[in-house]
Amino acid sequence: TTDLELQQKANEILQTWMPLPSYEANVEACRAIFPGETDEFLATYSQTHSCVPTGALTMVDNHTGAVKVMASGLPFEFSQFDLAVQGRRNPGSSFKPFGLVAALEQGYTLGHSWSGKSPIKIECEFVCSPDGTNIWTVTNAGASYGVITLEQATYNSVNAVYAQVSNEVGPSNIVDVARRMGVTESSLNPVLSIVLGTSEVSTLEMANAYSNFATNGLHADDYLIEKIVDANGNVVYEAEETQVQVSDPAIFAAARRALEKVPTSQGTAARADIGRPQGGKTGTHQSYLDAWYVGFTPEYSTAVWVGYESKQVPLEDVVINGQRYSRVFGGSVPAPIWAEFMSYVLDGLPEVPFPDDPGNIEDYLIPPKTTVPSVVGLPESEAVERLKDAKLNVNVVDIPSLEPAGMVVAQSQPPGASVPEGTAITINVSNGEIPTGAMPSFGGMTAEEATEAARAYEDVTGVKLSLFFDTVTTTDPNFVDRVISQTPKAGITVTGQATVTLFLGELDPESG
Repeated sequence: TTDLELQQKANEILQTWMPLPSYEANVEACRAIFPGETDEFLATYSQTHSCVPTGALTMVDNHTGAVKVMASGLPFEFSQFDLAVQGRRNPGSSFKPFGLVAALEQGYTLGHSWSGKSPIKIECEFVCSPDGTNIWTVTNAGASYGVITLEQATYNSVNAVYAQVSNEVGPSNIVDVARRMGVTESSLNPVLSIVLGTSEVSTLEMANAYSNFATNGLHADDYLIEKIVDANGNVVYEAEETQVQVSDPAIFAAARRALEKVPTSQGTAARADIGRPQGGKTGTHQSYLDAWYVGFTPEYSTAVWVGYESKQVPLEDVVINGQRYSRVFGGSVPAPIWAEFMSYVLDGLPEVPFPDDPGNIEDYLIPPKTTVPSVVGLPESEAVERLKDAKLNVNVVDIPSLEPAGMVVAQSQPPGASVPEGTAITINVSNGEIPTGAMPSFGGMTAEEATEAARAYEDVTGVKLSLFFDTVTTTDPNFVDRVISQTPKAGITVTGQATVTLFLGELDPESG
């Protein structure tokens, strides 16, 4: 099934980006990696092993499973070990989409919100941390976030969220999804960190698994041999192309929406953008030991791995393709390699779309509702915590107020309101300064409207207004039960608090 032209191009790209050094330079590179080894060992080892960064690339046909390319960054005459198929390395965050599918299968949606705080401590029901406790501390590769959706956590690759996802849906279910999608050969350890890529896999498995996102979950097993014909022209073997629906097609269509944002300015792999329908996911293993980009178009899925062949060595302070990298991420080297190769593959081919979204896709997109808690009268820190526990974002505005400094005096949504998870709630917090403001005009308002306006004025300025109502006769029926005048007058400066008398029109009985 291999396309020899594309195979040659993939080898060329990998070896251009990460060329095999001279024997002498390789010996010195190996000496740095194996500082305790003898010269004799290094001299022999360097003949068939590379001690500088290299890579592997595998591409499969999404609809048939045919393996079109399986390229190693090492020339075959140098090493017969196929990094693309035989190599097993940690995929890092490129394993997160399996957790995403598992979550969607269990009733979560792309709109469900989670805390993106980093570091985050997750309490497990069993021992789940390296120190032998049931508290797993997870740190994001990048920034700390507030409350974000599962979709945002996917294209921003937020470890804190996906650690919670793994804890909620169960690592065994994530492994089950990976198996059904095509990761069938490698050993997968069902621990919470599986979602962050702690089990080693091959580029072939990852490329085949990602094909599901291009076909709405209609999966074809990968195969290398299409047909075997004997000397007499008899077909002794021919591959059977079969497809199996892995899960609800709408799950994969929904997941694709998040993965399509990865190779954009919104996501972690802008350098993978080839200007055609595409999606993908970056992966950077702990301590920068491995870097991945697995991407898909409607036609093909391709996995790119970059790392050291000899052993897992941090990809730090390395020169790749003439550029020095202090640290290599999935989006910095594998992503542009993927883009260069896939641009060549698709050059001249008509642009085709992904499959249509199934009618029930909204089931996996809509954010669930949450109830706004009452936080007025609470200290700021406690109010923020309560709102975040309700999966709401918080905007804090400091205002002058007669209340003690740090006390919440107003909130933008009333207690008990039902709003989508992730909604931003603004809270006004006293800064302890005496509030001042210009007296508002209540002219023409009903008593109810004036009361609402006074509360809104207090929320904005911190000035408390106590309203009293009286009546005054009027001959104009348009001013009946509406404010005709007020004391004090509008526009005067009010400090702290004030009492306001509002005069409502009462129809003069003799006016008729």
